[in-house]
Amino acid sequence: MKDTTATNQLTSFSGPLLAIQKSLRGRRITGVYRMSIGASDYYIGSSSHLAQRLRQHQSNLNSGVHPSRVVQETYDRLERPEILVEVQVYETHGAALLAEQRLLDRYFGNARCLNELGKVALPPSRESRSHGKRRSETSMRHATSPAHLAQLQSQANRAKIADWNSSPGAREHIARLAKAKRGCREFSAKLRIAKQVAIYSVSYSDGRTEVFTSIRHAAERLGLSYSGFRKWLAREKPSDRMKSLGILAITRTDLEQRGAA
Repeated sequence: MKDTTATNQLTSFSGPLLAIQKSLRGRRITGVYRMSIGASDYYIGSSSHLAQRLRQHQSNLNSGVHPSRVVQETYDRLERPEILVEVQVYETHGAALLAEQRLLDRYFGNARCLNELGKVALPPSRESRSHGKRRSETSMRHATSPAHLAQLQSQANRAKIADWNSSPGAREHIARLAKAKRGCREFSAKLRIAKQVAIYSVSYSDGRTEVFTSIRHAAERLGLSYSGFRKWLAREKPSDRMKSLGILAITRTDLEQRGAA
């Protein structure tokens, strides 16, 4: 992995993932990495804290919960091979993002590249238009420029946000939002009731009766699919499986249309 057009690159190194993790322990380093899984598959990423990011990759893969389904499936299919990592170190996070973008423009869409659309830090730019709508190079450079990132994270900007959050106007605004959300929930509940046209009763051999307001709710309670519950509902006599669950009958009761004047 080499980005020959990169600027502000400090150094590069490679090795097994666990060895790289140990060498970076206790150090906060910004850079771009290519994680090779097996002989030919690889994943490209960047981070402002490489040690932490690589540790997350290893932990997620070992636990089977990696955010990228493709990366996890490849790792499991190859029976959890040793992962090799190539790293390029940069001065700033913005420079690392631009370097990552150039690598994605070059490799995204390659059969061996495991990056998925929507999983990359930034969508591939106009050099990769065959994969759909992309951000322009100008827009990408502005969004990742050190000046723009510094402005977003500046002390003055944070102070403005803190002052607003502690002001009476902010508290009143938050209270109005909470009241509006409560009103939305109450309206949604009324709307569901207004749309309710039937209830479903399940009678058991021990005398119990369960009442459900929707087929989906009843199906989930009985461990059935939506269509499976409808088949049971249409039966005149209980099936053998219904008897094994102690179900005598399932009935539907139509309700009067609410809101009719």
